[in-house]
Amino acid sequence: MCYTLLTSKTQGIHMHPSNSKPQQNIEVLVLDKIGLTSKKIKIDNKEFNFDGFSDEDGKMEIVEIYAGIDKLKSAQQQKVSQDLLKMYLYEKLSEKKFNKRFIVIDQKIYEKLDSERPWKNLAFETLGITLEYVDIGEDNLEKLRQAKKGQNLLNQIA
Repeated sequence: MCYTLLTSKTQGIHMHPSNSKPQQNIEVLVLDKIGLTSKKIKIDNKEFNFDGFSDEDGKMEIVEIYAGIDKLKSAQQQKVSQDLLKMYLYEKLSEKKFNKRFIVIDQKIYEKLDSERPWKNLAFETLGITLEYVDIGEDNLEKLRQAKKGQNLLNQIA
């Protein structure tokens, strides 16, 4: 992944500091691996956007993917909590039973979420959500690391 920093003396492509395209590409890769696609759904005039979704007979699934790496900062922990709540709320509003999965692509984050504070583990269990790790390969993890470095650099100068 190439990032070009722009100054008055250079030319290049503008990239917003919070560009999440590399993470979105990883989400597509994971969805291909698990055989699902993203979907927007309305229920009771409320829109839900899921990374992975299926409501076909025999395959009732809701999936959220966390494509971040290294560690969960406060804002990312809130995102995780929101994703868990979103899956649970949709299931309750739809009055259907779904296999709810929260997938991470970084082994360290998986271990952190799996072993961190007992109440977080209890939240997964109580909400009926399975925490899973999907291996995306070292090459893809390295692409994310490079993108993260570029995002951090752009955030510093933005």
